[in-house]
Amino acid sequence: MSSSTQQPERLVRMMVMMMVKLNTVHMRVLYLYFRLFYTRMYVLNNDYT
Repeated sequence: MSSSTQQPERLVRMMVMMMVKLNTVHMRVLYLYFRLFYTRMYVLNNDYT
C-alpha cells in the first residue's frame, strides 16, 4: 500500500528530470504558451478589439 502512495511522487520526480533534460526547449515552449494565454486573457478581460 505504501508503494502506491509513493507512486505519484516518483512520477513527479520523473517529470522534473525530463524538464531538466529538455530545459531550454521546454521552458521556451512553456513561456510562449504562457505569454499567448496571458495576452489572450488580458485582451478578453479588457475588451480590446
